[in-house]
Amino acid sequence: MVAATLAPGALAIVISDFWSQLAEVDLARLRNTGTAILAVQVAAPQEEEPPFTAAGDFRLEDIESGDELDVGADGATLAAYRREYRRWCDETRTRFERHGFRHLRVRSDANLEALALVDWKREGILS
Repeated sequence: MVAATLAPGALAIVISDFWSQLAEVDLARLRNTGTAILAVQVAAPQEEEPPFTAAGDFRLEDIESGDELDVGADGATLAAYRREYRRWCDETRTRFERHGFRHLRVRSDANLEALALVDWKREGILS
């Protein structure tokens, strides 16, 4: 288990989309290591704002598995998706913060090098 190799006082950066959520027991184990945890949740722009401009039928593809799903959507469906997506992101952030971890969300089209070397240093996340 990764938690066994973490040193107290160190910083571990966990980068994921967190669709497969860590169990509460895993978060508690990480907390008990004494290691500072920065959870970086990566989201594709299309997850945050689906590129559908009109109602209709769409084929969605899971980029990791290649699985496809045909769905029908209208304005109400897209609004419900946006609400649920925001709720899920808020719940994910809350889960990490409840364990004392810092949580950031970044878009997959962001320049991670610039984030780490400029933005995160400026915000005191990294030194």
